[in-house]
This record gives sequence, structure tokens and C-alpha cells, in this order.
Amino acid sequence: MAITSRAYLNTNYQYNASAPQPPEGADPIRYFLTESKQGYSVQFASAAVVMFRMFGLPARYVVAMPRRKAVYPTGDGSWHAILQDDNAHAWAEVYISGQGWTPMEMTPACWSAPNRPTCATDRLPETQGQRTPPP
Repeated sequence: MAITSRAYLNTNYQYNASAPQPPEGADPIRYFLTESKQGYSVQFASAAVVMFRMFGLPARYVVAMPRRKAVYPTGDGSWHAILQDDNAHAWAEVYISGQGWTPMEMTPACWSAPNRPTCATDRLPETQGQRTPPP
């Protein structure tokens, strides 16, 4: 299902880090899927979660900041985080019985260039090995 969803999104939607925002009051995912057809990790992950849930798969949306050292410049030997919106990355996770919550990368820019600084899909510490099924 993840490969089919990824192929559908890759074929019909374009990655654009400067994608237009939906008009005020418009549903952002509906706008992405039916009008703009371009977006970044937020739109791709959100659309994937909706698609997974439509097919009956437990899915959730995750967003985090990367842990790569390049994002944290040093000065006096200590690490200082400079967190900006463009450093964040979103992805979907699907609950797989016996495996737990499993990241599903849907953003074309990340699965074609996974070493990009904003493509950190390492599971968050609180989700690693989490086997609790969704309600």
C-alpha cells in the first residue's frame, strides 16, 4: 500500500518547497489534492495519512526537526540549535502489527535524495519500538 500511495503521489503531485498556501478557510489537504497539486513534506505526509486511513490502515502524521549536526552551528564548543520552519520535516507512520509504528516517507525530494538536511525520518525517541496499537 505504501508503494502504491507513493507512486500515486509522485505521479500526480509535484514537490515544491515554496508551494502556494490554500486560500483562507480552505481545507489544506483538499486544496493540495484537488487544486495546487504541489507541496512539500507537510502536504505529502498529510495526504498519505488520509489515504492510509481510507484503506483502513492505522496511520499518524509526524513532524520533527532534524538531528544532523549541520543544523547546529558551533561557536564556543557548545551546540546551539537554530530551528526554522524550513528545517522541519513531516512524514506518515503506519502501525504494522508485530512491528509497531513504521515511518513511511512520501515526500519525493526525500526518497530521491535521503541525505537532505530536512529529510530526517529517524523515529522520534518516544516512538522507537512503540508497539501500542492505536485505539
